[in-house]
Amino acid sequence: MKQVKSLIIVFLCLYIGNLEATTYGSYFTPSRENRPPALQNGDILLGFAVFYQGFELSSSSVSVTWDCYYPVGGDVSLNGGDLLLDEDFILNTDASFSSTSSEFSNAGTIYGNGYVVRLPDSVNQHDFKGTFTFVDTKLILNSPVALDGVFTFNGDCTIEGSCNVLTTTQATIKIDAGSSLHIKDLAIQGISADTIYCADTAGYLALDDVVWIQYGDYTFERGSLAIYSTIQMKGPAVFAYTSSQATTIATKSSWLFDFGMTFSYASTPGTLIQFADSTSLMQLYETTLYSAVPGISFTKGTLALEGACPLLSAATQVSDGVQLGDGASAANNITLKIGPESGFDVSTGYLVYKNV
Repeated sequence: MKQVKSLIIVFLCLYIGNLEATTYGSYFTPSRENRPPALQNGDILLGFAVFYQGFELSSSSVSVTWDCYYPVGGDVSLNGGDLLLDEDFILNTDASFSSTSSEFSNAGTIYGNGYVVRLPDSVNQHDFKGTFTFVDTKLILNSPVALDGVFTFNGDCTIEGSCNVLTTTQATIKIDAGSSLHIKDLAIQGISADTIYCADTAGYLALDDVVWIQYGDYTFERGSLAIYSTIQMKGPAVFAYTSSQATTIATKSSWLFDFGMTFSYASTPGTLIQFADSTSLMQLYETTLYSAVPGISFTKGTLALEGACPLLSAATQVSDGVQLGDGASAANNITLKIGPESGFDVSTGYLVYKNV
């Protein structure tokens, strides 16, 4: 009898919990909604409703579904809760993520389910502050954006820049374990230390038509890196590659290092910078190349040198030097393009020509 009573109580609790969930809006009738009361677990924002004054989640234990066709305006406060997308989430020009307590304490998780989060369109910089996790989400920028806080990307995510500038001086971008982030059509400035990093070796960062501007030395130490279209690396700083996973430069793609930069390779084996074919280009413009033991090997693609490029190799024997080609197959020859008054200035170690 006690078990029967317990089951009845459980079912009543579930039933009452479902009754508490509220649906705002309709699939059939357009409505202009004032800012609703703080949303509770299971609430749904639906269809043709326009939330021009924004909304807030009541607590970090709340999960709310967004299924609206129109942009949202005003302040959106997740307050640590979850927003589940069943439609694109488009922030109007006057919209922003905020918090009932402080703009720095806002947090939350957006489960994108493959849908888009579109940030506001503005002539001014849009500040995006807090601690957020995006799961299977495409984040689109419509104006310059400054990030401040920790932004985690889980599953398969994209940041599409629409040719805007993303400032990361005060931000950390984390690619979660086993997750991928594709950054496209964007200039990223303020990169240093671990501004952008993979949580584990299964992480994947793809750069596609990106200008990468470092304010300090940076190390890519875990996961895989992919280069698409044209990637410009700028800033008088070190880009250090220490990951045990490969970087791939795709067909008809270029990885360009600007004046004053240092490309440092300190990984094992020495074959992790991989060119798809001869149309895959790495260009060093008065860039320092540093290679730790056991060296680095360039094969298949094209290596272009502009100006004097210092080469620092830690090798004490030829086999640990910087290798051009693999000495075994003409299919693995590296194509060299050396501009006028250009070339490697070998300061230490070995540079070994092994094309056949």
